[in-house]
Amino acid sequence: MLKIVICDESSEYISQLAQITKKIIHNRDYHAEIVLITNDPSKVLEIISASPSDFFFVLTDAVFNGSELSGAELGREIRKINRDCHIVYITSHQEIIQDILNSMTRPSGFYIKPINEQELEILTADIYRDYLNISVKDDAYFYINIGASMYRIPSNSILYFESFDKKIYVHTLNQRVGFYDSLTNLEDRLGNSFIRCHKSYIINRSKIRSISFSEMTVTMENGANISVSRTYKSLLKEMFE
Repeated sequence: MLKIVICDESSEYISQLAQITKKIIHNRDYHAEIVLITNDPSKVLEIISASPSDFFFVLTDAVFNGSELSGAELGREIRKINRDCHIVYITSHQEIIQDILNSMTRPSGFYIKPINEQELEILTADIYRDYLNISVKDDAYFYINIGASMYRIPSNSILYFESFDKKIYVHTLNQRVGFYDSLTNLEDRLGNSFIRCHKSYIINRSKIRSISFSEMTVTMENGANISVSRTYKSLLKEMFE
Protein backbone atom coordinates (compact mmCIF):
# COMPACT_ATOMS: atom_id res chain seq x y z
CA MET A 1 0.00 0.00 0.00
CA LEU A 2 1.11 3.54 -0.78
CA LYS A 3 1.15 5.40 2.54
CA ILE A 4 0.43 9.12 2.29
CA VAL A 5 1.47 11.63 4.94
CA ILE A 6 0.23 15.23 4.92
CA CYS A 7 1.94 17.82 7.10
CA ASP A 8 1.18 21.54 7.09
CA GLU A 9 1.13 24.26 9.73
CA SER A 10 -2.28 25.51 8.54
CA SER A 11 -5.15 23.39 9.88
CA GLU A 12 -7.53 24.85 7.30
CA TYR A 13 -5.26 24.12 4.35
CA ILE A 14 -4.31 20.65 5.55
CA SER A 15 -8.01 19.75 5.73
CA GLN A 16 -8.56 20.89 2.13
CA LEU A 17 -5.49 18.99 0.94
CA ALA A 18 -6.64 15.82 2.69
CA GLN A 19 -10.11 16.03 1.14
CA ILE A 20 -8.70 16.40 -2.37
CA THR A 21 -6.26 13.54 -1.82
CA LYS A 22 -9.00 11.22 -0.51
CA LYS A 23 -11.12 12.05 -3.56
CA ILE A 24 -8.25 11.17 -5.90
CA ILE A 25 -7.62 7.87 -4.11
CA HIS A 26 -11.31 6.97 -4.35
CA ASN A 27 -11.85 8.05 -7.96
CA ARG A 28 -8.69 6.34 -9.23
CA ASP A 29 -9.18 3.25 -7.05
CA TYR A 30 -5.60 3.48 -5.78
CA HIS A 31 -4.28 1.00 -3.24
CA ALA A 32 -3.32 3.93 -1.03
CA GLU A 33 -4.22 5.43 2.32
CA ILE A 34 -3.62 8.67 4.17
CA VAL A 35 -1.93 7.37 7.32
CA LEU A 36 -1.19 10.72 8.96
CA ILE A 37 -2.53 14.27 8.86
CA THR A 38 -0.59 16.55 11.18
CA ASN A 39 0.73 20.03 11.92
CA ASP A 40 3.76 18.57 13.70
CA PRO A 41 6.72 17.50 11.51
CA SER A 42 8.12 15.34 14.32
CA LYS A 43 5.04 13.10 13.95
CA VAL A 44 6.05 12.49 10.33
CA LEU A 45 9.39 11.11 11.47
CA GLU A 46 7.69 8.91 14.06
CA ILE A 47 5.38 7.18 11.58
CA ILE A 48 8.11 6.66 8.96
CA SER A 49 10.49 5.33 11.63
CA ALA A 50 7.83 2.80 12.66
CA SER A 51 7.75 1.34 9.10
CA PRO A 52 11.03 2.35 7.44
CA SER A 53 10.74 -0.12 4.56
CA ASP A 54 7.25 0.96 3.47
CA PHE A 55 6.58 3.17 0.44
CA PHE A 56 5.70 6.67 1.68
CA PHE A 57 4.50 9.78 -0.13
CA VAL A 58 4.96 12.88 2.04
CA LEU A 59 3.19 16.14 1.22
CA THR A 60 4.67 18.78 3.47
CA ASP A 61 4.96 22.49 4.03
CA ALA A 62 8.43 24.02 3.84
CA VAL A 63 8.10 26.28 6.89
CA PHE A 64 6.85 25.39 10.37
CA ASN A 65 6.70 28.35 12.73
CA GLY A 66 7.27 27.31 16.31
CA SER A 67 8.75 23.94 15.39
CA GLU A 68 12.33 22.83 15.89
CA LEU A 69 12.24 21.27 12.42
CA SER A 70 12.20 23.24 9.18
CA GLY A 71 11.02 21.69 5.94
CA ALA A 72 14.62 21.13 4.83
CA GLU A 73 15.55 19.53 8.16
CA LEU A 74 12.48 17.31 7.98
CA GLY A 75 13.55 16.14 4.53
CA ARG A 76 17.08 15.36 5.71
CA GLU A 77 15.79 13.34 8.67
CA ILE A 78 13.37 11.42 6.44
CA ARG A 79 16.24 10.52 4.10
CA LYS A 80 18.17 9.00 7.01
CA ILE A 81 15.24 6.64 7.62
CA ASN A 82 13.85 5.99 4.15
CA ARG A 83 15.86 6.90 1.06
CA ASP A 84 13.05 6.00 -1.37
CA CYS A 85 10.34 8.14 0.22
CA HIS A 86 8.76 10.70 -2.12
CA ILE A 87 8.87 14.14 -0.52
CA VAL A 88 6.85 16.93 -2.14
CA TYR A 89 6.85 20.45 -0.76
CA ILE A 90 3.73 22.60 -1.02
CA THR A 91 4.45 26.08 0.24
CA SER A 92 3.75 29.78 -0.11
CA HIS A 93 7.41 30.55 0.69
CA GLN A 94 9.11 30.52 -2.70
CA GLU A 95 12.28 31.97 -1.20
CA ILE A 96 12.88 28.76 0.77
CA ILE A 97 12.98 26.46 -2.28
CA GLN A 98 16.67 27.01 -3.02
CA ASP A 99 17.58 26.26 0.61
CA ILE A 100 15.76 22.93 0.35
CA LEU A 101 17.50 22.09 -2.92
CA ASN A 102 20.85 22.87 -1.29
CA SER A 103 20.00 20.61 1.65
CA MET A 104 20.32 17.45 -0.50
CA THR A 105 16.90 16.11 0.52
CA ARG A 106 16.17 15.02 -3.08
CA PRO A 107 12.58 16.33 -3.16
CA SER A 108 10.19 14.87 -5.74
CA GLY A 109 8.69 18.29 -6.43
CA PHE A 110 7.67 21.77 -5.34
CA TYR A 111 4.27 23.39 -5.63
CA ILE A 112 3.20 26.90 -4.70
CA LYS A 113 0.05 27.14 -2.59
CA PRO A 114 -2.69 26.63 -3.31
CA ILE A 115 -2.13 23.45 -5.33
CA ASN A 116 -5.17 22.66 -7.47
CA GLU A 117 -6.85 19.29 -7.80
CA GLN A 118 -5.55 18.61 -11.32
CA GLU A 119 -1.94 19.26 -10.30
CA LEU A 120 -2.28 16.98 -7.29
CA GLU A 121 -3.94 14.26 -9.37
CA ILE A 122 -1.09 14.25 -11.90
CA LEU A 123 1.49 14.26 -9.11
CA THR A 124 -0.20 11.40 -7.25
CA ALA A 125 -0.52 9.35 -10.45
CA ASP A 126 3.20 9.74 -11.13
CA ILE A 127 4.19 8.64 -7.63
CA TYR A 128 1.65 5.80 -7.65
CA ARG A 129 3.23 4.51 -10.85
CA ASP A 130 6.59 4.34 -9.07
CA TYR A 131 4.94 2.52 -6.18
CA LEU A 132 3.42 -0.07 -8.54
CA ASN A 133 6.68 -0.66 -10.38
CA ILE A 134 8.43 -1.32 -7.08
CA SER A 135 5.66 -3.36 -5.46
CA VAL A 136 4.87 -5.70 -8.37
CA LYS A 137 7.53 -8.28 -7.57
CA ASP A 138 6.98 -10.50 -10.60
CA ASP A 139 7.42 -7.57 -13.02
CA ALA A 140 4.28 -8.76 -14.82
CA TYR A 141 3.36 -5.26 -15.95
CA PHE A 142 5.05 -2.04 -16.95
CA TYR A 143 3.21 1.10 -15.85
CA ILE A 144 3.24 4.35 -17.81
CA ASN A 145 1.92 7.63 -16.49
CA ILE A 146 0.72 10.13 -19.11
CA GLY A 147 -0.84 13.19 -17.52
CA ALA A 148 -3.46 11.98 -15.06
CA SER A 149 -3.89 8.66 -16.89
CA MET A 150 -2.04 5.44 -16.16
CA TYR A 151 -1.44 2.65 -18.67
CA ARG A 152 -0.56 -0.95 -17.81
CA ILE A 153 1.33 -2.95 -20.43
CA PRO A 154 2.18 -6.64 -19.90
CA SER A 155 5.96 -6.85 -19.70
CA ASN A 156 6.07 -10.01 -21.81
CA SER A 157 4.40 -8.14 -24.68
CA ILE A 158 7.08 -5.44 -24.85
CA LEU A 159 9.59 -5.76 -27.68
CA TYR A 160 11.79 -2.77 -26.94
CA PHE A 161 12.04 0.78 -25.64
CA GLU A 162 13.26 3.54 -27.92
CA SER A 163 14.54 7.00 -27.04
CA PHE A 164 13.64 9.53 -29.73
CA ASP A 165 13.05 13.29 -29.83
CA LYS A 166 13.14 13.75 -26.02
CA LYS A 167 10.58 10.99 -25.39
CA ILE A 168 10.61 7.26 -24.69
CA TYR A 169 8.53 4.95 -26.88
CA VAL A 170 7.56 1.46 -25.78
CA HIS A 171 6.99 -0.90 -28.71
CA THR A 172 4.81 -4.02 -28.67
CA LEU A 173 3.47 -6.05 -31.59
CA ASN A 174 0.30 -3.95 -31.62
CA GLN A 175 1.13 -0.52 -30.26
CA ARG A 176 3.67 2.24 -29.78
CA VAL A 177 3.20 4.46 -26.73
CA GLY A 178 5.24 7.59 -26.03
CA PHE A 179 5.94 9.07 -22.61
CA TYR A 180 8.50 11.28 -20.88
CA ASP A 181 11.32 9.49 -19.09
CA SER A 182 14.89 8.40 -19.79
CA LEU A 183 16.41 5.04 -20.67
CA THR A 184 18.75 5.41 -17.69
CA ASN A 185 15.76 5.57 -15.35
CA LEU A 186 14.14 2.63 -17.13
CA GLU A 187 17.24 0.50 -16.65
CA ASP A 188 16.76 0.89 -12.89
CA ARG A 189 13.05 -0.01 -13.10
CA LEU A 190 13.20 -2.92 -15.54
CA GLY A 191 14.20 -6.41 -14.50
CA ASN A 192 16.77 -8.77 -15.98
CA SER A 193 14.43 -9.59 -18.86
CA PHE A 194 15.58 -6.39 -20.57
CA ILE A 195 19.03 -5.34 -21.74
CA ARG A 196 20.52 -2.09 -23.05
CA CYS A 197 22.03 -2.49 -26.53
CA HIS A 198 22.43 1.13 -27.63
CA LYS A 199 22.18 4.64 -26.20
CA SER A 200 18.71 4.79 -27.79
CA TYR A 201 17.40 1.27 -27.15
CA ILE A 202 16.56 -1.24 -24.42
CA ILE A 203 15.35 -4.59 -25.74
CA ASN A 204 13.44 -7.55 -24.33
CA ARG A 205 15.83 -10.52 -24.23
CA SER A 206 13.03 -13.02 -24.91
CA LYS A 207 11.87 -11.16 -28.04
CA ILE A 208 15.20 -11.35 -29.90
CA ARG A 209 15.00 -13.30 -33.17
CA SER A 210 18.66 -12.97 -34.15
CA ILE A 211 21.82 -10.91 -33.60
CA SER A 212 24.39 -9.96 -36.22
CA PHE A 213 27.59 -8.70 -34.65
CA SER A 214 29.09 -8.10 -38.09
CA GLU A 215 26.25 -5.72 -38.96
CA MET A 216 25.82 -4.60 -35.33
CA THR A 217 22.05 -5.15 -35.34
CA VAL A 218 19.48 -7.11 -33.37
CA THR A 219 16.38 -8.38 -35.16
CA MET A 220 13.30 -8.55 -32.97
CA GLU A 221 10.30 -10.89 -33.29
CA ASN A 222 8.37 -8.32 -35.32
CA GLY A 223 11.24 -7.94 -37.80
CA ALA A 224 12.46 -4.60 -36.43
CA ASN A 225 16.21 -4.13 -36.76
CA ILE A 226 17.71 -2.46 -33.67
CA SER A 227 21.18 -0.95 -33.68
CA VAL A 228 23.88 -2.29 -31.38
CA SER A 229 26.63 0.06 -30.23
CA ARG A 230 30.19 -0.97 -29.40
CA THR A 231 29.58 0.09 -25.79
CA TYR A 232 26.95 -2.63 -25.28
CA LYS A 233 28.24 -5.26 -27.73
CA SER A 234 30.04 -7.25 -25.02
CA LEU A 235 26.86 -7.45 -22.89
CA LEU A 236 24.96 -9.03 -25.77
CA LYS A 237 27.78 -11.47 -26.49
CA GLU A 238 27.67 -12.67 -22.89
CA MET A 239 24.07 -13.79 -23.47
CA PHE A 240 25.30 -16.45 -25.92
CA GLU A 241 28.31 -17.70 -23.98
